[in-house]
Amino acid sequence: MGTRTSIFNNVLGPVMRGPSSSHTAAALRIGNISRQLLGQNPAEAVFSFDPNGALATTYMGQGSAMGLAGGLLDLSITDPSVSDWKTQCKKAGLKMKFNIEHFNASHPNTYKAIVTGKDGAKISFTALSTGGGAIRFTEVNGVPVNFDGSGYEIIAQFRNLHGREQILNSLKTTADNSIIIREAANYIHFHSTGNLADVSVLKNLSKSNNIAWICSCIPVMPVILNENPGVPFKNIHEFTRHIKTEGGKLSDYAIEYEAMVGKIQKSEILRLSEEYLKVVKDSILTGLKGTSCSDRILNSQSSLIDKASKAGMLIPDNLLNEIISSVSAIMETKSSMGIILAAPTAGSCGTLGGVLIPVAEIMKKDDESRSRALLAAGLFGVFIAEVTGFAAEEGGCQYECGAASGMAAAALVELAGGDAATALNAGSMALQNIIGLVCDPVAGGVEVPCLGKNIMAALNALASANMALAGYDPVIPAGEVIEAMKSVGCAMPHELRCTGKGGLSVTPSAQKIAKSL
Repeated sequence: MGTRTSIFNNVLGPVMRGPSSSHTAAALRIGNISRQLLGQNPAEAVFSFDPNGALATTYMGQGSAMGLAGGLLDLSITDPSVSDWKTQCKKAGLKMKFNIEHFNASHPNTYKAIVTGKDGAKISFTALSTGGGAIRFTEVNGVPVNFDGSGYEIIAQFRNLHGREQILNSLKTTADNSIIIREAANYIHFHSTGNLADVSVLKNLSKSNNIAWICSCIPVMPVILNENPGVPFKNIHEFTRHIKTEGGKLSDYAIEYEAMVGKIQKSEILRLSEEYLKVVKDSILTGLKGTSCSDRILNSQSSLIDKASKAGMLIPDNLLNEIISSVSAIMETKSSMGIILAAPTAGSCGTLGGVLIPVAEIMKKDDESRSRALLAAGLFGVFIAEVTGFAAEEGGCQYECGAASGMAAAALVELAGGDAATALNAGSMALQNIIGLVCDPVAGGVEVPCLGKNIMAALNALASANMALAGYDPVIPAGEVIEAMKSVGCAMPHELRCTGKGGLSVTPSAQKIAKSL
């Protein structure tokens, strides 16, 4: 598809419960689409993971099983019953099975599945979780496809080639202009940015005696994307050259960009950003009140900073300590299955919100200024996503906490009134400081050392923003830094990319914790 990365689909969000956006949220979206493609209530789902990928060791600890079940049961990612997925499956009569087997997966987060319906229908598929809750289906019932849940899809296979051209010609005359037709000798795939249920394509295909099977699904992403949007810049290098002559704020470009990429009005972009900010603020308040969960490593700690500060036990720095507390609170809300904003991932969810809210409070910034700062972070994240993605399974935690730190630095410059060029400089410095950060989660969870890395990333963002605002020279432009991150990610050993096979994951203490959970 000729779509571009969306701020809301791929960078800011999803609003979710669960430990991981690339595991829990993405898995729920994959489960939901598979339910739609099946066309009936599922009775059994068998998922296979390659032992050389990341899912083989993390599908339970990071919530893939939970997300898949939630999607198959048509639950929302914010539904509290998602966490009790085993009970929900039992009530619905859904059997879930998980196999570890070699199939030469092209991506570390590859899901191969066979889902059987209660009326006997069956569907197989291959799907990828590409980071931050983003997904991509690559195969359905043996038919190669390419869709990401941001549009309407119909996939059908012919019984034979007799009468095929007549069917295709008929469909092309009835299809509206928003439909993209992909076809091969024995199948056809329709993708539309409009509602396929309102056109005659699905009905015409269903009536044909030459159709062996047919399935369809509607979008699961918040923004429906336009095909081949005419955005004013193709990448961060073009954008950097553009702002040298045009100037302007990063948030203004973010709003313009998202309105071109997706079927969304500019007023709705600001409204949605404000809604996301409320989620962030609520997640801080929830964490500070105290959270609990029977299956997590760390106890509630975010309130300890305030208590220690009042007792005169801390090195005095009110803003720094407020950031530590806020980042901790968001991470604890996540780990207790509370609602958080993944920005850009659940594993790095504490960084952006944990520094943006305290800084906005101390600067007495209004809601629109905060929303614009969040959008500025979103556009900087778009530039990262289109080169590296946000999956630690592909390039370590530099793709998650590192990306979040760069995004937060850009957001803080926006909040302080800096222009787009200064925001890019801040993002560049923040990323330079965090290149090479590995992902080595203890006991397969998203707590240790994730909390410390989020706090480090948030404080790095603050320092980088102030350095940029003061006029420090980043030396290496942001675009080149992002490309360097990519090369480091590709060189990073498999054991240090969220597999639980290296770093802190394999220390004696970590192994002991893993056995106790």
